[in-house]
Amino acid sequence: MTLLFGLIVSIAFFIVAFISTNNLISSAAVGGVTLLYFAIYATRVLKNKNEKITRFQDCYQFVNNFLISLSIKGHISGALATALESQNEETIDLINSLETDDPLEKVKYLKNYFKFDMYYLFVDLVTLHTEEGGDIIKMSNNLLNQIRQNEEFLVNVERMNKNSIVEFTILWAFALSILAILKFALSDFFVHIVKNNFYQMSVIFVFAFALLSIHIAIRKVVDIDIKGWD
Repeated sequence: MTLLFGLIVSIAFFIVAFISTNNLISSAAVGGVTLLYFAIYATRVLKNKNEKITRFQDCYQFVNNFLISLSIKGHISGALATALESQNEETIDLINSLETDDPLEKVKYLKNYFKFDMYYLFVDLVTLHTEEGGDIIKMSNNLLNQIRQNEEFLVNVERMNKNSIVEFTILWAFALSILAILKFALSDFFVHIVKNNFYQMSVIFVFAFALLSIHIAIRKVVDIDIKGWD
């Protein structure tokens, strides 16, 4: 999806650049650099971000289902089986690949998969409950509240990011459209300036600034401030 969007942006940049400069080489360079940026960088960081969000949500479901099941069934093996019902095949295969039959060790091993502070705290709580007993729901009340707050935070961030992307796209589409329209609106003037090196460099600078703006926007999208999110 990201690469397709990048392809559309690079083609749009190429068309507008060519209309604005009549220079095939510089226009191709603008489109090519934009496509390379999306192919090499943007696709990778956005994929990593989406994978982290998915894993965070899986972690939230696992912890929540495990604790509720543990409070009802009273034993870790049953709680683990219930928690795994909502997990993807990767998590289930990871658990099944372990040689140990100890359910607590399996829960601890998932720290290598759910690399979030909330999961580390969850493991400590389950270990403490196993050793000393107690009401697991009361013991984990603060943890569950924190997880719910993080989940709500992620939902809000995703919604704001989508709104920002739409606004950003409209703004730059409008700006670049004006750049292209100037050729036809001021055709006589355009004939005189199109061969000017300063004008050519100015147009390239506009696209460089646009690509920089895209980079800043993507960095903002992938920079999520959750404790334990690395």
